Amino acid sequence: MKKLIIVVSMVTLGFISTYGQAGEVKRITLSEGGSVVNLHKLGLVVKIDSRENDFVFYNEDLKKKGNVNLTFESRREFIHNYYYDTLLKKILVFHGKKKIQSITTITPDTRKKKTIEVVSPKGHTLSSSIITIDKSSYILSYKKTKTFLNNIEMANGDITPVEMPEEWKARTILKVQRVNNKYMAILYLDSKIKNKKYKNIALMDDDGKIVEDKLLSNNDDDFPVDEFSITDLGNDDLAIAGTYSQTVKSDYSVGMFVVKIENLKRIYVEYYEYSSMKNFFNYMSTKNKEKAEKKAEKNAKKGKPTKYLAITHQVISNNGAYLVTAEFFYPTYRTESYTTYSNGRATTTYRTVFDGFQYTHTMVLGIDPDGKKEFEHCIPLKLDYKPYSAYQTLRRSVNNDEVKYCYIANNSIYTFAIVDGDLKENDPKVLVEVDDDKKLKSTSTSINSWYDSYFYCLLTQTTKEKGKLIGGKETSYFLIKYDVE
Repeated sequence: MKKLIIVVSMVTLGFISTYGQAGEVKRITLSEGGSVVNLHKLGLVVKIDSRENDFVFYNEDLKKKGNVNLTFESRREFIHNYYYDTLLKKILVFHGKKKIQSITTITPDTRKKKTIEVVSPKGHTLSSSIITIDKSSYILSYKKTKTFLNNIEMANGDITPVEMPEEWKARTILKVQRVNNKYMAILYLDSKIKNKKYKNIALMDDDGKIVEDKLLSNNDDDFPVDEFSITDLGNDDLAIAGTYSQTVKSDYSVGMFVVKIENLKRIYVEYYEYSSMKNFFNYMSTKNKEKAEKKAEKNAKKGKPTKYLAITHQVISNNGAYLVTAEFFYPTYRTESYTTYSNGRATTTYRTVFDGFQYTHTMVLGIDPDGKKEFEHCIPLKLDYKPYSAYQTLRRSVNNDEVKYCYIANNSIYTFAIVDGDLKENDPKVLVEVDDDKKLKSTSTSINSWYDSYFYCLLTQTTKEKGKLIGGKETSYFLIKYDVE
């Protein structure tokens, strides 16, 4: 089989170089934990976990450049969400009480802040994120089971509903995603056909007009989109990768799909079912893999496909050939007990609660210019934590004919690469060494920010002195810069 070679010069999210040896360049100690916001060429900012809502700014050399503090009048007010908007070139902080009431913007280089009051349409709850397209900004609002798209003026917080075409009365907006400075993609559920519901994707421009509808074919043999990621390839060429389900009511996907679009016109839609992938269960031990494959084959004969939750990365493209990446996970639960008393008698009740998503593996597919799958690779994900919300744990880098992947877990850096269609895995490298007189009890970290051949991580580390039965525990917080050759 002819191997797919990926050689790209496009910029994709999360570029770092991971094939060489990583070395610590600088480490600074923080008073407490937090989270990092990537400001790209402007440096990075650490949002401290304390109630003071402190944002501390650093340059690329981890030199402190100042801080911004948000003071709320009410103790019941809290931050809902915050992130850096690359088009507005500002940090957006959504805060209020039960519903979003205010948005504070922070300009990184001057650290000036401005707060605007926002009033959602009557009976609506506002989303805590904004989609910006060139000169226009949009925000979703929710009322009962309906989702509405609104314009928001970033100068004063005014919100006005977007007038949608007549056919959108039978549609429910599920997700919006910025494509570039011209378009926004809208995933919607269409219920206008009796006894049949479809999911499809439309493109909206900066003026709030639908410029292209039904990027998926919406035929009877199509599958409902579960989640997706859209990639701008320039000149109105797009690629959409995602996962699909059997029904619109299911959150579990049964396969991956790719859509090729040239000049805003669909070229093909291709589906790749999990049960047809020979390597899908390679992340398991040999024994468990054999059991899973036999079960999947047995279920397939009964019309029951393999089902997983997944999150898809943007497509990496070269001359019409695509590299598609998805991460897979499943929800976990734990049983909790609680006791109530009535007339002096104790009654113990048990309940099942969500305990985070367990990530299992990633699939990397090589797709030729006609949509045919040329290769597939399954790589286990050895995360030592279970996030309560799903997100991409892998960071990617493209360098000539190599596509490199990296993630952090178990106090180690894990890397692998796709080279000429082949998979090359590296041995994990210890992230932070622990002193000989101490024992590592727990660690928590992730790749938060990256520039050229450097990446940054925020590390929480708990150690205990060896030989001490009582005491001796210490929790430290570090912001670390690594050099990757």
